[in-house]
Amino acid sequence: MSRLFASGNKQRLWLRRLGGRDLRHAVIAIAVGIACVVVANLAVQGLARKTKFHPHSRIGFAFLWRLHFLKDMAPESRGALLQKVAARTHSTDVRKLIALLDQMHTEGVDLWNWESFTQRAIQIFGGSLHWEELDRALNQMAFTFLLPPTPEHLHAARTDFVAALKMPPTVISSYLFATTAYYFEHKDQMPECAELATFRNTTADQIRQLPSQHLYFQLWRSLSYDQDLLIWLIILLTFVVLAHRKKARISGISAFGVSLTAVGLLIFAATSLLHDYEPRFALTMWQLLLLSFFIFLGGTANLLARVDLKRRPGWSRPVLRPL
Repeated sequence: MSRLFASGNKQRLWLRRLGGRDLRHAVIAIAVGIACVVVANLAVQGLARKTKFHPHSRIGFAFLWRLHFLKDMAPESRGALLQKVAARTHSTDVRKLIALLDQMHTEGVDLWNWESFTQRAIQIFGGSLHWEELDRALNQMAFTFLLPPTPEHLHAARTDFVAALKMPPTVISSYLFATTAYYFEHKDQMPECAELATFRNTTADQIRQLPSQHLYFQLWRSLSYDQDLLIWLIILLTFVVLAHRKKARISGISAFGVSLTAVGLLIFAATSLLHDYEPRFALTMWQLLLLSFFIFLGGTANLLARVDLKRRPGWSRPVLRPL
């Protein structure tokens, strides 16, 4: 009986030490992350003091692309939605921007790239010398739409989110080549790119055709994210069942792998609320899913290969630790 109590005490002591170590590591990681953000912002602000630039947030300008869902709405529904959003804010400037948005939609102006909107919006603030004031008002307008999102806004974000789950990762790589070829139709806007090796002695069609000329860009064409997520779930279940049979502890590894996939989906969901869908936004979602997939696949292979796991003193079952 005394041996049993001694074994239990050693187990609890080891768990307490393990928990304390993990907590210290988590605190250090959070502190390092916060320090990196602070130092990066201070460096930008410090460099900007020696220039005529004034770094500031432009989330409102990026959010304009999320508002593309407005053009698919009936004029009456769009007007009612914009009136409801305008009623949320006390800012006169934001209300003017929302009214301009409704007016330009009514006029049938193409707002795909928003240049025509910003050129007219800047006049509200006194002309081209007041872009910072416009950016601040656009930021306020974005938060007026976002806090909380309207049902129409949520529907557009959900549609993009579901569509991205059904697309293969090859769409992301093809999109990168397509955006590179963008230069050839806008040479006047990007004259500095003319001397880059990517654009010398080549054409837009040649760049767009590169993915089809290399096999490694086509290997995953038939696999979508939701299909890969199903395979990931099967590997996870296999890992858990096998660990249970071998009496191995995998709670830390399992939680880490699941968290990676969840964070990837959360990041993309947030992006869907802030911007309409572009394939590059799904890259983080895919990267974290594949990382989690290989963690579970490696853990499963490790369990299958290691028949006799080392036992810790005082433990009655083996402990699986990450390599």
